[in-house]
Order: sequence, then structure tokens, then C-alpha cells
Amino acid sequence: MLLVSMAVLVIPYMGFEYLRQMESYLRSTLETSLTDNAYAVAGSLNNKYQLFNLYDYEETPNLYVHNLKNTVQLDGYPDDWLSYLDWSDTYSSTSAASSDNFRLIASSNGDYFYVFIQVHDNDLVYSSPNNSDEINGDHLILVYTDNNYLLQRDYFAPTGPGLIRPFRYEQRFDEYGVETQVQKEVTYISAVWQKTESGYNIEIKIPEYVVGQRLGFILNDVDQASRDKGFDMIATAGPDTFIQPNKLLRSSKAIESIIYTQGRKEGRRIWVLNQGGQVLASDGSLKRVF
Repeated sequence: MLLVSMAVLVIPYMGFEYLRQMESYLRSTLETSLTDNAYAVAGSLNNKYQLFNLYDYEETPNLYVHNLKNTVQLDGYPDDWLSYLDWSDTYSSTSAASSDNFRLIASSNGDYFYVFIQVHDNDLVYSSPNNSDEINGDHLILVYTDNNYLLQRDYFAPTGPGLIRPFRYEQRFDEYGVETQVQKEVTYISAVWQKTESGYNIEIKIPEYVVGQRLGFILNDVDQASRDKGFDMIATAGPDTFIQPNKLLRSSKAIESIIYTQGRKEGRRIWVLNQGGQVLASDGSLKRVF
């Protein structure tokens, strides 16, 4: 009877121990295979410095442009972005008295940049209608260099929710030779501004051909109580965004091609990162085809 009882205990234990050792073996084998795969990709990229010159990590934060797989509808709602919001970057106010912040994610489909911004603002203030002299409400400034390396600044200052067009300030001279500053609407960039329970969303569509190598965003937050006393600024590249916006960073097709030919295997995803941990190229999927 004792021998039967011991057998009942020993047999399951031996089975469990076998499974544990098998799992350890499979993990070790997979780790070795992944390491060899990484060495193969790294070896193929070795000494190809020209592939990384445009992606050097610098003090000015990069603005990463994602490649989304779905079509974006410009409506100010997050439905098209739900699978990607975890990749967004958060920017917060530097004022100790403010808890305002915003999350931003940028994408490209080859013809347009699409940008989605979720703003946390406990006091949404719209600009006064028919006020062309100055902006007295919450507003966003789009700062970028064009293809001629000229710095451009476009302002989004809504008077209410819905579709908005940005404008920029231009210097003109009147008939007496006096220089004046006027607002000119920018027709090729569009955005939708939607109010939310915690603030508002901004969704922007920008033609890629108008943007050079830099793109940044400045959010100027105005509170009703201090409307005449200025605003709190939150910017993607810090205080210098107004004159030096973020450097654009996106996936490299050349690096992706090397990954595809040297390291791609079913059920694996490979990322090549820069010093700041941003993805320069990726290929593969964790999904297996059965």
C-alpha cells in the first residue's frame, strides 16, 4: 500500500519536473536563437554609417512619425487612434501651479502628416469672435521649417468646437509706408477641435510637401480668471520650440530592407533603435501563420 501511495506522488512530480526542464530548454534555445538573429542584423548594419546620419539623437527632442495601418478620418475623435495612443508622447506644463498637459502622436501616409493631440485642461477658453488684433483664448502654434529651410508658424485659435483653419502673421506696409501685422489664413492645413470631459482634442492634417526636416507644437493655455495676464506655454521641444522645433524622425526604408533580407523570421518582430530608444526601423510580426 505504501509503495502504491509513493508511486501516486512520484509519477506526477516526475511529469512536472520533465515539463519544467523542457520549458527551460525551450526558453534557452529561443534566447540563443534571438541573440543570433540580433547579431546577424547588427552585423549587416555595421559600418553603414550613412543610414544613421539623419537619425542622430540630439538635445532637441525628436518628433517620431508613425506609420499607421488604418485610414484617419479628420473629426477630432480618438477612434482611429485607439490602437496607437500608448505610443503617444506626453508634454506637461513647467508651471508648478498648473497640472495641464497634452499627449501627442504623429503619423504619415506618404502624402499627409496626421497629428492627434489630447489636451488636459481644466479651463477651456475660446478666443473672442471677430477679434483679429490678438489671440485671447487657448491656441496651438504649429512651428516647422519648410523645404527652403524657412521657419513657419501657423496659429490655431478656435472660437468654438469644429473645423478650423490656421492663420499666420504677415508683415505688410500700408499706403503711408507704415508696417503693420495682418493675419492670413492658411488653406492647405486643416484641423478639428473637439471639447472633451477633461479638456479637448485637436486633430490636424498637414501636407507633407510643405514640411522640411523640423516640426513642433506649442500649446498656449489661457485661464478665464487670468485671461488678460498672459498664458501658460507647453511645447514639444521646450521653450526653444518657437525658433527651433523638433527634428522629424521616421522609419528608414533602407534599414527595413536590411532587416527583411537578413533577420526576418516568422513569429518575430525586430526593432532598430537610436540612442534615445526611438524606433528607426521595424519589421516582422509576433503573429504566426498556421
